[in-house]
Amino acid sequence: MGEATLYLSLAHNQGSTSYYDTIAMSPQVYGHERQFINVKTMPVDDVNLEIDIWKIDIEGAEIDAIDGASRHLEEFPPN
Repeated sequence: MGEATLYLSLAHNQGSTSYYDTIAMSPQVYGHERQFINVKTMPVDDVNLEIDIWKIDIEGAEIDAIDGASRHLEEFPPN
């Protein structure tokens, strides 16, 4: 379990990220005004479910997701 800051765009309804660098790379999505909230995080490995299909919209956090799912991916590799 952890915590992250989630930056929310006020300019675009699909603009949210926990990576400040992503905001700099996509200024048209995040605009000049944004809000932020603190959210709880947890690795996929802590979910304790066999997940067959993953649909993840994580805006640049792909490496973190894979790192947090290493045990799950080893036990249940993609087909």
